[in-house]
Amino acid sequence: MITGLFWIVLLVSIIFISLSKYLEKKNRIREYTEKAKEIHNKYLEEIKKGNIENLDKILNEIRDIYNVMFKHMIILSIVGILVLIFVAYGLSFGYNIVNENNTTKVILTNPFLYNQYFAINYNKTFLGFYKADGNIIILNESLDPKNLYVDPIVIILPFKIPLLNVNWLNPLFSYIFIYLIIQLSIFIYFRFLRKFIKKSS
Repeated sequence: MITGLFWIVLLVSIIFISLSKYLEKKNRIREYTEKAKEIHNKYLEEIKKGNIENLDKILNEIRDIYNVMFKHMIILSIVGILVLIFVAYGLSFGYNIVNENNTTKVILTNPFLYNQYFAINYNKTFLGFYKADGNIIILNESLDPKNLYVDPIVIILPFKIPLLNVNWLNPLFSYIFIYLIIQLSIFIYFRFLRKFIKKSS
């Protein structure tokens, strides 16, 4: 099962990956990485030759390159943390629990969660999967709100995750899962593309 939240999480993953690739290209990170390798090799050669007078100049070049790469890493880290905060809090939280007439109502206050599927646990016991009717979930028994855990579902997997002991993923784990799959797919694609270009040439 894939819920409506899946498409939001997928879109967020694609936007972040596209932005990171754009920043990488704009900041010429690949060029700087190659240049850093060349200068590092040059540095080792100068040491072997005993040309100590050239080392300061080479070290300054390396420092300039690493400054650019460090700034790029800081920008990506800040954007990445903001995305994680949005996924973890913006897509996961936003509901109130009310007991009324021997029923428990979960009233959703976050529009992203309307009409979505939820995994509900009470006292560490799984009660089941529930779909919100608009902005409300009704449980036919009076439950203590302090012990009721409502977790939005993005993906239901065909297998259990041993460490989590669940077969469904909330927005945060879904984002990490989707992000890794997209990154792996991109890596495999470009690896295959490079091999194909080498064979063609």
